[in-house]
Amino acid sequence: MKKVVYGVLFLAVVGTTIIGCQKESINPTSNVTANDNSKYVELESLLKNDLDRIAQELRSKKSNFDSQSDVIAAAENLYSKNDEALTSFFSNYNSAINHQNPKNGYSTDVTNVIDEIEENVNNSNDAASFIASLDEKFNEIAVSNLQPEDKDLLLQYIVSYKTAITFIDNNQDLVISSDQKVGWWSSWGKCAAAIVGGAGLGALGGAAAGAPVALIGAIPGAIAGGIFGGLSGAAAGC
Repeated sequence: MKKVVYGVLFLAVVGTTIIGCQKESINPTSNVTANDNSKYVELESLLKNDLDRIAQELRSKKSNFDSQSDVIAAAENLYSKNDEALTSFFSNYNSAINHQNPKNGYSTDVTNVIDEIEENVNNSNDAASFIASLDEKFNEIAVSNLQPEDKDLLLQYIVSYKTAITFIDNNQDLVISSDQKVGWWSSWGKCAAAIVGGAGLGALGGAAAGAPVALIGAIPGAIAGGIFGGLSGAAAGC
């Protein structure tokens, strides 16, 4: 795998994701009711499960994200009984690999928040400090006066992004060789985070906003597709 030669600009989007072995979950805020917050808790749980199961299969094959065929096979096994989720996975996996620009079509309010998160990626000293900035941004957006659709999209994006970064931290061996783990955030982590963040937002799109996660099985599949597509790109280019 090639080392980062120049900084990778944060793509505008899945990102996404958050919370594998994380010590502290995102906290509900006063403007997010218990019922509302359950949606993001559910998204976190479903997405983490999907990411972990695909990772487990890759590791059982002694494979990693360099092998697109193994990633696809793992996704087919995971989503074999959910055609909608599998279709969403493939669509966003391919889009992420092809580096399609996810910022197009979003409101100014959404792109402004994405720009702030991009800056936080570039300025962070380690994964923990970046995750802390995502927690802070989640709470800020939750009590904001943004349009409901924009707010919901951003909250899903932040949850997905945090899940993804935690996943990378816990599964570095699937992204890079073991001798690159020391100082991983500064050497290749920021690059991977930028790619995955862009892929996560693109995967979410506008369709997920306002919908209960439980009623749209394709949402975790779509985000997982974006994240794994981003990781495949990161494995080759970071």
